Amino acid sequence: MEDMSFKLHEQQDWFKSHKPIKEVEERTLGHTAKNCSKMHLADMDIHQTGCYTSEKYKDLETQLESAKAKHEEITAKKSKLALENSKIKQNIEQLRSRFDDFPAELKAMDINALEEEQKALLSDKAGEMEYLQSLQERTKQIKAISEVVKCHCGQEYAVEMSQ
Repeated sequence: MEDMSFKLHEQQDWFKSHKPIKEVEERTLGHTAKNCSKMHLADMDIHQTGCYTSEKYKDLETQLESAKAKHEEITAKKSKLALENSKIKQNIEQLRSRFDDFPAELKAMDINALEEEQKALLSDKAGEMEYLQSLQERTKQIKAISEVVKCHCGQEYAVEMSQ
């Protein structure tokens, strides 16, 4: 970014130093701006003549404006990146603080070991659920049992589970 700023300022300085100034041209070469445009500039070095056509001046102005626009665009992108970086740093700090809340045993464990432990716990939970369901089924079966018991006094009683 600083390099782009330096290049922009360098171009501005060069542009300002090569800006056509009629008085300087007339004193140094004895030409008017009208005479300069008639000269065969294609055969001469611009630095030797000190003359610019309005077309070349406009081209230089266009280049300068383009460089300024690029500089502003890069500056905007730089600030956008800085903002994104600060958000990412905040997220990282939040994750670190959440990680600090974990017990030391978990921090020391390998991620694969933690995944295996989670799978074991989930399978244990599934096994417990299966066991509970089988107990419920067994309870229903026991509740369905009804026996008639004959007492020695001769009386019959129906024995069943209360629901």
